[in-house]
Amino acid sequence: MNDWKGRFFRHGVMPLCAVLFGFTLLVLLSCSGAMAGSKAKKVLIVGDDAYPPYSYVEHGEPKGIYVDILRRIFERMAGYDVTMRLMPYKRAMDMARRGEAFGVFPPYYKPRMRPYLGTYSDPILREEVVVICHWSVLSRERPKFPEDYKGLRFGNNLGFVIGGDDFWHAVRDRIIDLEEVRGTETNLRKLVNGRLDCYINDRLAILATLKRMEAEGTIANADALIKEAYVVSGQYAHLAFSGHVDCTDFVAKFNRELAGMRASGELDEIVRAHTE
Repeated sequence: MNDWKGRFFRHGVMPLCAVLFGFTLLVLLSCSGAMAGSKAKKVLIVGDDAYPPYSYVEHGEPKGIYVDILRRIFERMAGYDVTMRLMPYKRAMDMARRGEAFGVFPPYYKPRMRPYLGTYSDPILREEVVVICHWSVLSRERPKFPEDYKGLRFGNNLGFVIGGDDFWHAVRDRIIDLEEVRGTETNLRKLVNGRLDCYINDRLAILATLKRMEAEGTIANADALIKEAYVVSGQYAHLAFSGHVDCTDFVAKFNRELAGMRASGELDEIVRAHTE
């Protein structure tokens, strides 16, 4: 495995112990009561339909890393009949706000911004924004971002505002040259061809796109030509629950199945299936 690809599995999925305990307490404090009766309870879980490789719709079918993880968990949870539906993210959040959806994925934990979400599951995955660069500009180490990247040509997906304030100040001051185009695929092609020095995006979005392009034959020798240079930021994604619902039993079962998948390596296997 290419080392920069393997970095995710060393630092992305597994190092969650430090946050799990806190979220378990939040679950206990945020939900009360339990599901009554033996009949399977029907619940609706909604998610983002345009967030590849995590969740998206292809030929009318829900696809993605989170979709695969959640589907396996829901199939193993006794007492629930779960329907998963993908839609524009704003609409999904609005449904959770109004109590029309039992839960929504994959919001980051921001209780002040989203007070209508009462409880969050344990973290599912850590999403990380990274800088990858052409090998030719990494002949020397560049440990500080964005200071060590001045004078380089960066690619960015049109409309994406990632990289942090210091990065965008450097762009506005023309210390860093930024080229924005539509889509990850175009940026990666330009990077491999040496028309960009570096590119900034979510790590798994990059890996999943590279996998598809390599399978299609539209890109070659990427492992030898590009390398991860810097981790800009990272946040944990969750399944969050509407403040209108009683989720105690559901979230306890969900967290138990999620922990089992993490311990067994099944979570890693799903990620690899989408990125390698």
